[in-house]
Amino acid sequence: MIISRQSQLAVTLILGALTASIAHADDPRNPPPFKDTLQSVLDRIHKHAASDDWKKEGFQDDAIEKWLDKLVGSIAAAAGRPDVKLPVRLADVKPGDMKLAREWQGVLIVAHDLDMPKLFVTNSIVLADGNVNLLSAFRSVVVARGAITFHAPSETSVLVAGAAVNLNRFDGQKQNLANGSVIISRGWADLVEANGSMIAAREGITVSRMEGAVFINAPVPQIFASRSREPSKSVRAPELPLESLPVHPLSAKIEVLGVMHAEDNTPAGFIGGSRPTSRLPCGILCPRMK
Repeated sequence: MIISRQSQLAVTLILGALTASIAHADDPRNPPPFKDTLQSVLDRIHKHAASDDWKKEGFQDDAIEKWLDKLVGSIAAAAGRPDVKLPVRLADVKPGDMKLAREWQGVLIVAHDLDMPKLFVTNSIVLADGNVNLLSAFRSVVVARGAITFHAPSETSVLVAGAAVNLNRFDGQKQNLANGSVIISRGWADLVEANGSMIAAREGITVSRMEGAVFINAPVPQIFASRSREPSKSVRAPELPLESLPVHPLSAKIEVLGVMHAEDNTPAGFIGGSRPTSRLPCGILCPRMK
């Protein structure tokens, strides 16, 4: 299986060879009851994506919004940031459509997969039963069963993923750390730059640069040659309503025989103003069914 850019983080967890640092989360308490889990929210999104009820004027889902309020509230309390709340609510948005556009403003979108890498959303809510691949999000809420991927800067949003969050540019603003997003994943979170971002990811957090970031139930990554004006910190949120990443039934039948890899020989530096290259490993993962 050839490892893509999106899958590279999973390989580096095996190799332990990332230049950027990975902070692994701990678990300060027992798993939350099902009603307080991301899975319960994803199950509701699955039902909404299978019908057109969400397109009706005045659509509401109190259970989803209550869980999001509890999630953000527990992080805000742990971080000492009472100003952090959901940037937009279901009552503030109107059902949108899937027409091609450069920007969605003030809309609600419920979909299976949303693959629109040139689209950015503002003051909107996106609920996906699969993956979300967008340009960026501002003052928005994005929840996805799989992975959330952005290709441009994001800020002041709440991003919740069942598997991974991949931000290929920076989140928040160095000049105003209050604009950082709340970034949550049952699996991994991979950020180029976190400015005031509040991050919780059960399987691990990878960042290349950070200013005033907050790591929830995880240590602050130790980034070599990092020069931060505002230190980042680790906080505990014992009531965080986030469960572990589910184990696929086939995982027990797969044995990893080894990984063949080589370094990327691209000189370190900036490519197109995006991520600085850091000789990340690339290669082939060799699995075998037991």
